[in-house]
Amino acid sequence: MAAKTKAKHSAAVCIGNDGRARCGPEGSIILTRWDGSRYRHTVGYAGEAGIEAGVWYHLDHSGNLVRAEGQ
Repeated sequence: MAAKTKAKHSAAVCIGNDGRARCGPEGSIILTRWDGSRYRHTVGYAGEAGIEAGVWYHLDHSGNLVRAEGQ
C-alpha cells in the first residue's frame, strides 16, 4: 500500500502493514504497523528529523521512519 501527496501542508496516510508514504513541502506522513498487540502510528514531518518532501518512507521493525530504497 502506498500514499502520496504533493500539495503543501497536506498529509499522506497509509493505514496497514508494509505501507509507504511520501509528502509534499511542509507536509506530513503517517504510517502504521502492527506490533503484535495493536496498531502503532508513526508521524513524520517534512523538514524535521531528516524527513524530506518527495521521498518515499516506510517503517522499520521498531517503527522508525526510514527511506524506502529503490522506490
